[in-house]
Amino acid sequence: QTNTLQWRVDPIAIHKWTYENITDSIIFLVGNPTTDLCFAPEIPVVSAPKNMACQQAVIYIDSTNALEYEVYKNGSLITTINADSFVVNSSGAYYVIAKNYSCGSNQSNAVNITIENPLTAPAITLVGDSLVCSNCSGQDIQTYQWLFNGNPIQGANNPYIKNLTPGTYQLKIINSCGEEISNIFTYIPTGVSITVKGTKLSAYPVPTDRELNVVLSGEPGTEVELSLYNMLGEEVFGIYKGRLKSKVKNLVINTAQLSGGVYFIKGKISGDFVSLKIVTAH
Repeated sequence: QTNTLQWRVDPIAIHKWTYENITDSIIFLVGNPTTDLCFAPEIPVVSAPKNMACQQAVIYIDSTNALEYEVYKNGSLITTINADSFVVNSSGAYYVIAKNYSCGSNQSNAVNITIENPLTAPAITLVGDSLVCSNCSGQDIQTYQWLFNGNPIQGANNPYIKNLTPGTYQLKIINSCGEEISNIFTYIPTGVSITVKGTKLSAYPVPTDRELNVVLSGEPGTEVELSLYNMLGEEVFGIYKGRLKSKVKNLVINTAQLSGGVYFIKGKISGDFVSLKIVTAH
């Protein structure tokens, strides 16, 4: 390889071959004393149609005057190519150095690529009063979406869900490879209940380690007065006092502040005494 062409001022005899014989001809070369024959590559630009891809991604190089490219991942040289694109199958920050032998080189910008793998259908289990994905850890998950009775739950975008109500639950997970959905989990809380004069008082889950759901189901206008008592018969705090304004009244009691043990929901419904035994487990 040479960087420059040196023009000769002296006549040069060039032997020219022909089909029948050989003739001598004289060619006089004139011009500038030196003329550059090679150029440093322009600064290359690398790009990818998608910065997040399933299993592999293609990175394209835009440059001129380059004879080869050194490909780097996270600052380390991984290969040398002479094509204007290359395929990657692992996440990282990629850039290239365009080279033209001794004529010079230039480094490109870096492009960050995230490579994801196909998902495995999530498995959901009941832990305390929450549903939890037991096999989501380690998967390349972009989005979580919980469904209740087949419909998406707004804001339920974590690998777990709390404050369950009776019904069916599923978890959908999504990434660039597609989506997977769990089997249906039917939640029937373990709880206690009592009915007085057509009004049902329910509490679940029992035992509870965090939140206790108290549900009153009856006719609007029903007079209700309920409090939580400990084993000594001491009132811990009031739960509800007043008339029902709808057929269903949902209340949530935070039991995290209570010591573990047995408690009672006591009071009156339509003037009749009522009592439910609950257990807190801490």
